[in-house]
Amino acid sequence: MRGSGIWLKHLNSSGWNTNGTERFYFRPKHERSPFPKEWRMPAQPPHHPAFLSAYAKAWDLWVAMRDGEVVKDPVYAGSLAEAAVGYKASHAFGLLAEITRQRYRAMLENTVDLYGKAQVEQVQRKHVQKDLSRFDGHAQINHLKMWRSFAKYFVVQYALDLDPTDNIKRAATAKTDGHTPWQTSDVIRFRNHFDLQQPVRLAFELLQWTGMRCVDLVRLGRGNITDDGWLHFKQHKTGGPVYVPLHRDLPDFALGMIEDQQLCIKAIQATPKDHLTFMVTSRGASRSEKSVSSWFSKKAKQAGLADDLTAHGLRKFRAIQCAEANATAPQMMAWTGHESLSEVQAYIKKFSKKAVLTSTRQEQKVPTFL
Repeated sequence: MRGSGIWLKHLNSSGWNTNGTERFYFRPKHERSPFPKEWRMPAQPPHHPAFLSAYAKAWDLWVAMRDGEVVKDPVYAGSLAEAAVGYKASHAFGLLAEITRQRYRAMLENTVDLYGKAQVEQVQRKHVQKDLSRFDGHAQINHLKMWRSFAKYFVVQYALDLDPTDNIKRAATAKTDGHTPWQTSDVIRFRNHFDLQQPVRLAFELLQWTGMRCVDLVRLGRGNITDDGWLHFKQHKTGGPVYVPLHRDLPDFALGMIEDQQLCIKAIQATPKDHLTFMVTSRGASRSEKSVSSWFSKKAKQAGLADDLTAHGLRKFRAIQCAEANATAPQMMAWTGHESLSEVQAYIKKFSKKAVLTSTRQEQKVPTFL
């Protein structure tokens, strides 16, 4: 193919792309190409850098196959597999939270295994919907989020006119309360089963006192304890700061929680100072979020607790404790790191009623005729 002063061998013209540019395929003449359709060039003019880069990749791949080289999982120009590689290396992907990147990588790997050879510009809403139909409920919602983020990238990179994820509705899910919150009896039972010298007890005391997520727990160490007695860390999920009183006086609403505070301090004091982070294995390696979550759940079962009690349930436990103690919404948000005012207000509305009914008449501030 000759044009724009460029000679590109083995290119065949075949119609037009949706953006109005001429459609080309890399098809070596006089030789049978094992992948004729997949060697479709990007929807760009032949002199465009993206087109030339794809052409070079196609040429190298063809030469390798022609010479008998075994090419494992080749990535074809303009394919979803190629787009996935670019997306994972993009600035937008890098801005996602680490846990989100991990999940999206796993989802993308599965999607590429199934549809990696498909051309990006041929992906339509019906194809995304077909992929999503493999899942139900929250799994489908999470995959749709991944598709939307992925599509936002490749629509721009491949100059597409339409986003195939537009107007796809989220799956309907049954409304639940999510993770089961721990009860005071569960807390007592766990403490009775594990003493303060055991690593899982430290994990428990930190989780119950701070209400933090496992993704933050695995990054926590003595360096997070400030000189003026705060346990301070930046949430990995939201980037928001959290300050929990450790070696300092408690606010008035939390005075009834002093035993929890003291047990957290004792658990930290009982832990060796050999590592930068608190959560390490018996071999001294740092625990990952996934490993500490499953490890903690197994320990809870060993203590005879219900199967549905998890580390995240302790986050709810602390939020409920604050709500029952009549903490204000800003106080709860500062302590637990919740950034949704409506979520915190829901805790207050549901659980502060118990405090009102068990307080004195004077605390209720209602008239009495006795």
